[in-house]
Amino acid sequence: MGRRNQYHHYTLNGKPLGKSDREKDLGILVNDKLTWSSQCQAAAAKANRIMGCIKRCLDTHDESIILPLYKSLVRPHMEYCVQFWAPVLRKDIMELERKLTLKQNIIQIPPLNLEEINHMIDYWLNRDCRKLTGFQRKVLLENCAQCPLPLYSMCSYMESHEWTSYTPEREILLYPDISKVFSWLLSRLEKNHGDQVIKKTASYISLSRNGITQEELLDLLSLDQAVMDEIIKYQGVAVPVFPEVLWIKLRKDFGIYLVEQRTDDSYVINWAHDLFRTVCVNRYVKSKDYQLSIHSAFTDYYLESRSRHCLNKSDAPIMPLSWEIKRENQTVHVFNLRKILGISYHMLQSNQMQRLVTECIFNYEYLLHKAWATSIVEIQEDIRAAINPEK
Repeated sequence: MGRRNQYHHYTLNGKPLGKSDREKDLGILVNDKLTWSSQCQAAAAKANRIMGCIKRCLDTHDESIILPLYKSLVRPHMEYCVQFWAPVLRKDIMELERKLTLKQNIIQIPPLNLEEINHMIDYWLNRDCRKLTGFQRKVLLENCAQCPLPLYSMCSYMESHEWTSYTPEREILLYPDISKVFSWLLSRLEKNHGDQVIKKTASYISLSRNGITQEELLDLLSLDQAVMDEIIKYQGVAVPVFPEVLWIKLRKDFGIYLVEQRTDDSYVINWAHDLFRTVCVNRYVKSKDYQLSIHSAFTDYYLESRSRHCLNKSDAPIMPLSWEIKRENQTVHVFNLRKILGISYHMLQSNQMQRLVTECIFNYEYLLHKAWATSIVEIQEDIRAAINPEK
């Protein structure tokens, strides 16, 4: 393989052996030049065939059905052993992105007509064993007809869960705009849990890199004194760390707008809709200085902070770049991708260029782990960002 391949001729029992410029090993196509274009094309083609099969076999456009099928049947072919064959050529990256981007693979649902809205509301009510009064149903249908987007119908129906049979008619209100519905939800959560608790929770999730793990979120909230003071005010109890039972309540109150995803070999929490993220950013993190402070908090957490359970222990270990696990007389490295990728990302977002140079670009241990866990391309991107921070 490689440029110095002299292409010798080999024989077996006097018979010449055939030549091949590519071979498949453990499902990965490796060619004689050690480039991955053929593997990228094969992965994209297989994903495309499966997506076509899903569309032909199902006549439903229900996201709750399509999305799990896409994640379980399509994405594994795009991500299998990707640490080994991670594409570096722009054409290969674009080929894969065409299969992974939401615009290409999520079915767009047109605005609903009144009959479809009625059918959806009836289905949801039957599913949830609920009933609405005549006036409540009228308000819900009128607002959904004014804004016939499927997302608005779902959000308005979720808001109707706050109504009871004895709720006064003057309090049966819905905003005819999705953003205002989201803002109303955030206002209600602030009233129930406190401004700082909701503001910091929404800020960390919105500005995180591809979502935030539950441990990261609870650790960061525990390190925020304003949040901990507000817990005393609203919950009437002094606790050393952010209570997990309060997070369970918060997550229930956010409802369908919080989802769990898998990235960086971890399960992370993220917003279900980009519009909800936009509303949170406009409401809480419009200030550039505040954005920088959130990204700086992430940076300090990945570099210096310990688990919230060890805040008062000076000898507690700092979050490692990798863990060593022994399996059958072998030592296996499990990389902490959340830290490896999060450090440089949040340093760039918080404009800490000098710190990026010292802690990442000229830190041999970090470079070794990042090259080992991802690819040299990620390191090149960090160097380009440090050279041209304005980009």
